[in-house]
Amino acid sequence: RVGRVLADEPVGLGEARVPATEHVGDVEVAPPLVEVLDHALAQTGSRARPEEGKLAMGFARMTAGRTTIILDAAAPPRGSVSANAHASTLAMEMTSGRRPMFVNCGSGVTFGPDWRRAGRATPSHSTLGIEGYSSSRLGPPRKIGPRTRELFEEVPSDVPCEWHRTDDGQKLEVAHNGWRKTTG
Repeated sequence: RVGRVLADEPVGLGEARVPATEHVGDVEVAPPLVEVLDHALAQTGSRARPEEGKLAMGFARMTAGRTTIILDAAAPPRGSVSANAHASTLAMEMTSGRRPMFVNCGSGVTFGPDWRRAGRATPSHSTLGIEGYSSSRLGPPRKIGPRTRELFEEVPSDVPCEWHRTDDGQKLEVAHNGWRKTTG
């Protein structure tokens, strides 16, 4: 069972790992950078923990023994800050020690714009999918400064996240309404 929420590093997986496929702020995290961030997190010695039952930067971190689960428990951003965001609401990654068990596929940015777009879609994440639709929808490409970007036009408007204490740990109940327009 998933036990008590610990957040030694707000977005860290087991043994000070960051999720390998997401973003840090507005910066896409490529695999070599992930290794640098892993090392940096390990070197900080930080053991700051968010208030029990609270999200850290939109993520829930749950651990039991050597198993760690990171859950994206917030809606993606809207507007210009969504240029690198993923339709990953309620996606999760799970490790056992440093062994990845469930991961997301990554941004796809190194393979070109079509793969980048696909990597941002819900089916590229370890989460529920409905008929191939993403939980958030990208708008058409448009020029933002010197670059052409695709921003989210629709994201879930309701992402409830409730923590419950149980006799042997905690339980996290989550949901979202990102498919309401596409599937009812």
